[in-house]
Amino acid sequence: MNTRSLIIAVSTVTLLALIVVAGAQNHRASTLRTEKQTVLTSQTAPITEPDAGNTTHDADATAAPGTLELLQLRNQIGQLMQRRRELETERAENERLRALVSARNSSPNASLPPGYIRKQQAQWMGQNTPDNTLESFLWSLQNRNFTNLVSLLGPRTAAEFTQMFASGGPAFFDQANIIPGMRIAERKQLPDGSIEAKVEVEPGEDKGMQFIFRMIDGKWKLEFGGN
Repeated sequence: MNTRSLIIAVSTVTLLALIVVAGAQNHRASTLRTEKQTVLTSQTAPITEPDAGNTTHDADATAAPGTLELLQLRNQIGQLMQRRRELETERAENERLRALVSARNSSPNASLPPGYIRKQQAQWMGQNTPDNTLESFLWSLQNRNFTNLVSLLGPRTAAEFTQMFASGGPAFFDQANIIPGMRIAERKQLPDGSIEAKVEVEPGEDKGMQFIFRMIDGKWKLEFGGN
C-alpha cells in the first residue's frame, strides 16, 4: 500500500504517528539546543592554568570529547530539522486531501460509481460477505466504535490498529474523517479461498488500495496489503 493510499484509508499508520512523533521531536530538539548551549558555555569557561609539562596532554584529553559531542549535537539537530520539513510536507498533503473530500461531499448531486458506499450512510451489515464487511468497517469508523472495528479485521491488521489506537486514542477516529467512503472495484479469488480486492476510496479513482478478505471462523475478515 502506498503512502497516499494509507493516509486516505486509515490516516493511521502515518498521519497519526507523524503528529505524535512531531511533538516528541520538537521536545527533543529543544532539549538538544539546551545541551548544545551547555557544551558551548563549558568550552568558553575560564580554564585553570595547568602545569607546563601536562598542558598538551590535558588539552587533548578534554577538548576532543567536547568537540565530538558538539558535532554529534549539530548532526542530531540537523536530522530533526530535516524530519520537521518532511512532516510539514505530509501535513500539506493531508490538508489537500481534506479539501478534496470536502469539495466532493459538498456536491450532493455528484455521480457515484455502482457499489460505492458513503461512510456517512454506511450501516452495520455483519461479515457474511466481503461487501458486508467493508460497509461494517465504514460504519465503525463513522460511529467511532473501535471494538466493532477490530472485530472486522484479520489478526495482523487488528494488532496494528490496536497499537495505533493505544498511541493516539480518540485522535485515531479524527484522522479517519478524511475517508468519504469505499467500494470494491475489482476482486480476485486466491488459491486459499481468500479474495484479493481493489478498493476505491475516492469515487472513480484510477488507483485503489489492495485489501485481502479472508474467511475466519465463518466470517469475512479484512486485511490491508498483500498476502
